[in-house]
Amino acid sequence: MIMELRSMSADEKRRHTKAIVKEMSFMADQGVTRISLAPVGRKALPTRLVLRVKFDASGAYERHKARWVALGFLARIGLEFYSAYSPTTMLATSRILFAVAAKHGLNVAHCDLPQAFLSTPVDRPIWVQLPRGISLKSDVIREFQKKYPGGKPALRLLRALYGLRSSPALSSKRLAAFMSDLGMQRS
Repeated sequence: MIMELRSMSADEKRRHTKAIVKEMSFMADQGVTRISLAPVGRKALPTRLVLRVKFDASGAYERHKARWVALGFLARIGLEFYSAYSPTTMLATSRILFAVAAKHGLNVAHCDLPQAFLSTPVDRPIWVQLPRGISLKSDVIREFQKKYPGGKPALRLLRALYGLRSSPALSSKRLAAFMSDLGMQRS
């Protein structure tokens, strides 16, 4: 059983289970991982499910949400990541931009890139475990064990996952390349 669901009411369990199925199905559909054998000496990073109840701006219930995250603080530099740097805007810079926009009557907009990390390919081999309580179908395990007798299956990440130390840097690099392709340049 998924640990996070143990102390919940039946209705909460049902809603969170639905959110978990949605999240894990999305991951499978997007090709975030593939079943693999981790090399000798490499450990698969543990992962967990983060469960939340989301509310809208007025405080009314919106939905239950599950997110599969890597426990990236256990990643080893040089193996699972080299760089965790991702540029951010300083608060003072944002305030200046808002002040200029207000003075000149300009509209300010922002955008959210949904599932931004999950669309970003990883730049090195990283293996992760499924969260506790989630398992692969038995026929997938049987097929794997035919191919790798005695091997323990792990999931090789093909795309960045929330919680990885390198995810923000990889996502930022991908966004910068996209903006450059549009003819923009960093200042």
